[in-house]
Amino acid sequence: MCGGGENQLQVDCCLGPHILTLTDFPKILTHYFAKMSDWQRNVEVAETQADLLDVCRLRYHVYVDELKRDNYSYICSVQRILEDPLDHANGVMNLMVKAPKDKDTSNFLAGCARIHVPVPEKYNEMFGILDTDLFPGTTPNDFAFFSRFMVKVEFRGRNGTTDSLYEESYTQARKMGAKYLMLNCTPSLATAYERKGWVRYKYMYWDEDMGLQMPMCLPMEDIPFLSTFGSFSIIPTSLITTPPVASTDDENSPDHIPKGEWLTSILNQLEPPMVSSKLCSPPCVRKFILQRISMDQMDRVSLFENTTSEERMKLLISSGGCIPFIKVKAGDGVSRLGDVRDEAYLVLSGRVQIQYKGTVLGYGEVGSLIGEKAFLSGAKRAVAVKVEEDVELMVLSRISLLKVMKKAPELAVKFLFNIACTLSVSYSDNMEKMQVEMEALQEINALNTAVVGDGPDRGIQRQSTLRDVMLNSCRSEIKENVVEVSLETVEVTEKVKAKKNGSVSLAASAEANGASLLKRIGLKWNKKARLRNQFS
Repeated sequence: MCGGGENQLQVDCCLGPHILTLTDFPKILTHYFAKMSDWQRNVEVAETQADLLDVCRLRYHVYVDELKRDNYSYICSVQRILEDPLDHANGVMNLMVKAPKDKDTSNFLAGCARIHVPVPEKYNEMFGILDTDLFPGTTPNDFAFFSRFMVKVEFRGRNGTTDSLYEESYTQARKMGAKYLMLNCTPSLATAYERKGWVRYKYMYWDEDMGLQMPMCLPMEDIPFLSTFGSFSIIPTSLITTPPVASTDDENSPDHIPKGEWLTSILNQLEPPMVSSKLCSPPCVRKFILQRISMDQMDRVSLFENTTSEERMKLLISSGGCIPFIKVKAGDGVSRLGDVRDEAYLVLSGRVQIQYKGTVLGYGEVGSLIGEKAFLSGAKRAVAVKVEEDVELMVLSRISLLKVMKKAPELAVKFLFNIACTLSVSYSDNMEKMQVEMEALQEINALNTAVVGDGPDRGIQRQSTLRDVMLNSCRSEIKENVVEVSLETVEVTEKVKAKKNGSVSLAASAEANGASLLKRIGLKWNKKARLRNQFS
């Protein structure tokens, strides 16, 4: 770029050199970006094996390289692809958008999505396809499955690759005769799909491979409802109808939003905050929360400490509707050990267990906030959370936090400070537990050394190795190692009994002392678990 005359600029770009005046500059920009975005609207079907390979590479890039979800099935780290059997099933269609080819690189994908009609049978239970109470008068062919939707980070945003893939998916599913477009996602992504027209309509679904999943449904024939999303809607512009204008009496109420027969029936079964943020107003959300957790209980929630009722409601409003409410059934899980997620959960009703490899470490009841560490850092889950009684949860994600930080930074600071304090207390408690367990390990070590002795049967000295491992282990691994040591103690005493007939009484005494010591450790764990039931 170099200068021209007064109020002029000479611009060198892909369209060639231009002398711009102040009035010409907006026109050139409009033309430039229009030309650049033409390719984004060209959605193609992946028909060849080479096309499918490009799609699978993009999936791997987003899932593994970007989101760090390397524990997902069907990932091939050698070929760097994510391909699953559904890619080769009948009725499947992979859609893709190719980025433009320049002089230095070959074509690469900007985004992809997959639709399947009918929904694969293994997902029937998740979506309730055969449930006549949810979907009366339907057949499996009335449902399409929307999956593997992803766009490279540099191409995300409105009026580009993302919107083109949404619109083409809707169009192709309708051509294939579907009436409902189904998808499943993590709780933190729910509101992103809600802004396109999907709604929540049933309990969350627990999958051992994918973790906690939210079934969502887009009623494709409900054009009046989908039109209310305007330019955000998934439907083609030509289908959008003019939504009714709300009167001044109900402008803050979702009651004026048109709803088809199916959506109306769902709202007769679930309260609006459990269906879609589109159907909620601030008073509606406030009433929903206070029916489950009293003001006194709210004051004791660590997240809301030293905040007013107005500030708490402002948190929900400032998040832009990015805080969904979900239901999870007893026996299902909320998170798995090692999951890479960015959600925290506020328990509104019910009760959950905090577990580490099957060992219960504590409980989360009404008012408990769980998952704060992952919420802030996106770190892998250090514990698993299982539902003991049906629970209703408010989901907090980093997406919602970033929106609050942008719209109400002074409010975001308060909530972040409260979360930091909660983590600090949790860290202190865990350090105390670590100290208790280290002392216990040292006692067990000394006990085993006394049993083994210094003769030719010194044998297995793994206890000292385990202790060294413990010093460098994370707090959540300590309890398991204590159990391992106790098992090894029994093994060592048995070996001593077999090899040293004269030392049976000593071995029996050591075994009894070891069992007593482990019992004391368990009592300390249980006491601390009852005192604090919130774990990261």
